[in-house]
Amino acid sequence: MKKKYYIYIIVILLMLLFYEHIYWFLVGLYEGLLE
Repeated sequence: MKKKYYIYIIVILLMLLFYEHIYWFLVGLYEGLLE
């Protein structure tokens, strides 16, 4: 059971990291379009 918890934690952390990168990528594109 403990192994499953570790997998869920790793997946959640990876998702948070990817969401942050996607957010900044979209912000960069939006600013580029405004300029």
